[in-house]
Formats: sequence, C-alpha cells, structure tokens
Amino acid sequence: MAQPNQQDFQQLRAAIAALTQALPNTNNALAGNTQAIANPPRREEKVAELPYFYGGNQDPVTWLEDFTRSCNANGIANVRKLEVVPAYPKGAASTWWNANQALPNNNLNKIVAWTGNNNNTDFIFNFPAAFRTQTLIEIWTTELELRRQQPGEDVNTYAAALQELYRRVETNAFAYPEAIKARKFVNGLLPDLYVTVKLHNDQTWNATVDRAKAYELTHQDQHAVNAYLNKFAPAGTNTQMEDLYKAIQDLTRQVQQLSTRSKGYRGNNYRNPQQVMPQPQQSLNRRIVCYSCGQPGHIVRNCPDRNNNNTTSVANNGEGRSNPQPTSVGNSNNNQLAQIQQLLAQLVPQ
Repeated sequence: MAQPNQQDFQQLRAAIAALTQALPNTNNALAGNTQAIANPPRREEKVAELPYFYGGNQDPVTWLEDFTRSCNANGIANVRKLEVVPAYPKGAASTWWNANQALPNNNLNKIVAWTGNNNNTDFIFNFPAAFRTQTLIEIWTTELELRRQQPGEDVNTYAAALQELYRRVETNAFAYPEAIKARKFVNGLLPDLYVTVKLHNDQTWNATVDRAKAYELTHQDQHAVNAYLNKFAPAGTNTQMEDLYKAIQDLTRQVQQLSTRSKGYRGNNYRNPQQVMPQPQQSLNRRIVCYSCGQPGHIVRNCPDRNNNNTTSVANNGEGRSNPQPTSVGNSNNNQLAQIQQLLAQLVPQ
C-alpha cells in the first residue's frame, strides 16, 4: 500500500478549509429558505377599493393617503404601486401623468419610482407638488383661520383638525412658528377651556395641547362630581316649590276673577237714576185741579203763579237728588286688587 505523500495532505487540508468556509453560507441559505417557506410573500388581493383622482379642487394629500392605504390593504408592494397608479388618475390628472412619463429619462422631474429617491423622481413627492394649487392653498388657509372647537368636540379632535390643515398649508420653505400655532389653538377653544388655558400663555404646540387636555379632564370630572351630588339632593325641596308655585297661580286666578266681577257689579249699580225712577202717572195729573189758578195738573202749593221761586228751588233740589255721585269705595277696591296682583306676580318665578 502506497504511503500518502505530503501533497495529498495539503490538498486534504485545503478541501476541509473550503468546506468549513462554505458551511455558514449554506446554513444561512437554508435558514432563508426555511423562513420563506414559513412566511410566503403575500399575494395581492382586492380588500379595499382604490380611489380615483380627477384634479381640480380635489385634495391631493387625502387622495394619496387613501390610495396608499388601499394598496397596502390589498398587498400591493411599492414596486407594484407605480405600475398600478396610472390607471387611477382621470381627466386632467391623467393628462399630467402622460406628460410626465413622456419626459426624457434623464429629466429630474420624471417619475421613475414610488418612493426611495427623496426627490421629484418619486411619485409621493412629485404628485402632491403638481396638484397643490394656489386655489387649494387659499381654501385650506381660510379653513384654518375660521376653525374653532365645536360644542361636543374634544380637544384631541380639534387639535388633529388643525394639524391636518397646517400640514396642507405649510411647505419646506414656509412653516408657522410654534408660538403662532399655540395662540391659534387657544383662541379657538370653547369658552370654559379658553379662560383657563389662556392664562398660562404657553409658547409651544405640544405644551398648549397638553394643558388643554388636562383642563378638559378636570372639567369632565367636575361635571361627574356635580351629577353625583345631585343624586343625593333632597327630593322634597323641588316638590315643595312646585306646590307653592301652583298655590300662587290658583290665588292669582281667583283675584283676577274677583276683579272682573267687581267691575261688572259697579257697572250695574251706577246706571242713570232717571232710567230707574218711575214716571208720574199722567191720568192722576189730569184729575188734579189747582184751587188758586183753576188749571189742572198741579195743586195750590205747586202753583207757578203763587210760588214761582219756591217751585224753582224745589225743582233744583230734586234734580240734585236725582243724580247721586258714585262713592270712592269702588276705586279703593280696585287699588287693593291691583296691589295684590302685583305681589303675586313677584312671587311667581320668571
């Protein structure tokens, strides 16, 4: 049997070294294959509808976010997004896309990727810049100036709405200072929060929003405490007040009825006395004859020829008695009833 020479040993050592060096790479490859088998790449499926974009006053920021979310839900990767997106711009937006893709390959504004280049060759950079028109900026700015916290709207929702508007209005070249944002936020708060947050004069957005949230929680706790205390309020108090209120209303109604009856009674009693007094009987006057003048219709003591002055005086006295003046009792009663009604009106809650 031939003995191995030194060269054979060297070749064997080299083979063992090569195998040792290749073994980690083989293990890594096996691990990768095992992981790929356990987690196969997601297949694209239709879970969410992809939105269309028409341009004009349509919000490009909102559309891009909705399109990206729908693609992710459907399992569409970034590489495939750039292949899918040309089907969804319509009208003027479709014209813009076709013009962009017609640019030379070395043009810095030609879109060649969905994201990753951080310049205008990325769709997510180029698209919003192309459709962020001055008209939309004016609309967003007006909404930002007029935005206020609405009744029933919590601080988080109000702050998020302002942040969305700032995100649309601001650019890399222009951004609102923190102090201006904080002041705008405070000035739009509901009155009960405004008076408490304004005093602190916070100069940053985060500090102002956090303080408003803290006071909002305090107000909510106060409402809860008041509701809890009202559960233990004596129930008899409201019942007694209701009974008293009803009694006052009944008494007021009775006084008004009494006043109405009093007016009707005085109207009946103060009729013209001449209408009530009976008329003298004509037949009796015809039978009476004066012995002084011989004329019928009166007696001697009423004869006009003898006692003209006395008769005139008597007639005047009779007229005075026939028209009695009403007394002041009725007026006094009216004044008393009016005073009672005024007192009752003061007792009734407005």
